Formats: sequence, structure tokens, C-alpha cells
Amino acid sequence: MSVARKLDDLSANDLLTTQDVASFLGVSVRTVESWRQQGKPPKYKRFSHKLLRYRAEDIKKFINQQGE
Repeated sequence: MSVARKLDDLSANDLLTTQDVASFLGVSVRTVESWRQQGKPPKYKRFSHKLLRYRAEDIKKFINQQGE
């Protein structure tokens, strides 16, 4: 999936990499990794020791919650 795609164009269950999430949120990959290590949102799904993904719907929710 191209990072250039808009988040709104994704279906709820599309899976995003850490790089994709960082790009959508306008933060560094290291920031997303740091949040994950601290147990902070956004939620993610781990498929193996080295493979994890974020659901597009969870990223949308995370963005909406930031404005509250």
C-alpha cells in the first residue's frame, strides 16, 4: 500500500505498517515505536515477534480522540 493514499480511502480492516502510521500522523517512526513500548495508543496487532500492523479504523479513532 502506498503511504500517499489518504486514510479516508482505506477500509476499516486495512492493515498499516509503523511507517504508514507515522506518515499519517505526521510523526517519526521512532515516536510511534516509543508510544507502543509505553503501552500508549494507537492499538496494534502483533502477528509474530517481528511483524505487527495497525488497523486503519484504530488509527482513525486515535486521530479523532486527539481533538477531544
